[in-house]
Amino acid sequence: MKTLSSLAATTYAIWVGLIALLPLAIWEQHSQGLSSTNYLTWLSLLYLGVLGTVVAFNWYYEGIQTIGAAKASIFINLVPVFAVIFGVIFLHESINSILLVGGSLVIAGVSLVNYKRYTVNA
Repeated sequence: MKTLSSLAATTYAIWVGLIALLPLAIWEQHSQGLSSTNYLTWLSLLYLGVLGTVVAFNWYYEGIQTIGAAKASIFINLVPVFAVIFGVIFLHESINSILLVGGSLVIAGVSLVNYKRYTVNA
């Protein structure tokens, strides 16, 4: 991240992912067929590609450049927590006690690491 901009790093990551996954996608299309795929599926893929990949990774790489990899990597643990929260809000998924305990542990861990960092550096 010292020699690449966040946009360049995101672009390279997307190209590597495309090259790695495109043969599998072509094989899947031939074996399963995608003719029954509706517009909502394509819209969801577009959303995931643009916001979930390009924008999110660009912001994450900017965070790495700004606060450093060690500090930024701690927050990647919150991704599953927010995925569950958004699943409950937008997809009306059910939430159970295991998810609550797991999410609480992740939040507590991120908070504890940040608390120790600020108290040690203070």
